[in-house]
Amino acid sequence: MEMKTAYDLAVDRGVTVILGDRPLEITWQRLVKQIDFWSSLRLLLSAVLGTRDLLRDDADEAPHIEKKVTQLSSADPDTVESLLKKFKKEIPSVYRVLVEERDQYLLWSARDSKASREVDSVLAIVGAAHLPGIRECFALPGKGKWSREELITVGDKRYRRKKRIAS
Repeated sequence: MEMKTAYDLAVDRGVTVILGDRPLEITWQRLVKQIDFWSSLRLLLSAVLGTRDLLRDDADEAPHIEKKVTQLSSADPDTVESLLKKFKKEIPSVYRVLVEERDQYLLWSARDSKASREVDSVLAIVGAAHLPGIRECFALPGKGKWSREELITVGDKRYRRKKRIAS
């Protein structure tokens, strides 16, 4: 909801919007290539068990579920950090692709936007789960944990970064 609001405000004010996340196709293919059987199983089970309340046909449960979703979407940084640590511990290969690699990619996108437009600053709006990792990548000397080539390559295939701009 917050991302959509930020996008709408930028468009209303005529601000250029750059969608800086790594293309879903690359993220998905990297995930499929790197995930092992047990991680796949853990991911599937956590998805099924985590949504079992949503699958119940009990009208009394709806307010309870809505409350949980609201709490998670407006979670404080400590809650987000706790969830990320649990995710990283339980399914590290999935966490690496979905969170760590994208943290670095998002930071590069913001830096590229700043450099290509020769401006002093860029406002990057990112999900709460990415903020700690982006801060960590920002503090790393050099280019970070992975090269840009690694983050846009799946097997022998290298993808070109597409500029996605809305104004």
